[in-house]
Amino acid sequence: MELLGQTLTKQALVSDVGQEVVGLILGYARTWRLLLDYDEGELGIPAGARPARGVLNFEEARRALDALAGELRERGEASELFARDRGDGLCVHPGQPGTEHVRGAAL
Repeated sequence: MELLGQTLTKQALVSDVGQEVVGLILGYARTWRLLLDYDEGELGIPAGARPARGVLNFEEARRALDALAGELRERGEASELFARDRGDGLCVHPGQPGTEHVRGAAL
């Protein structure tokens, strides 16, 4: 898909509007792939990623997500669905200290 977009653009086979459409489609395809990889538990570590400096507990992660969601909603870049809990998604290790109150977590 990306190769096709580059070829069409470099060979001037599409108008300015066509180039924007190709860019939109490529961006959508990348986003779709990321979401699919996430849903299937196959999201890899991006090239150039640095090791984590620590691990957030549930409350810290929830506060960070709430803050990000608030900022994005203020700018009109996220809906009310953004950063909503999906089951025990933030509880990587149920039973971990700080996750006792989470629905479905093993105690």
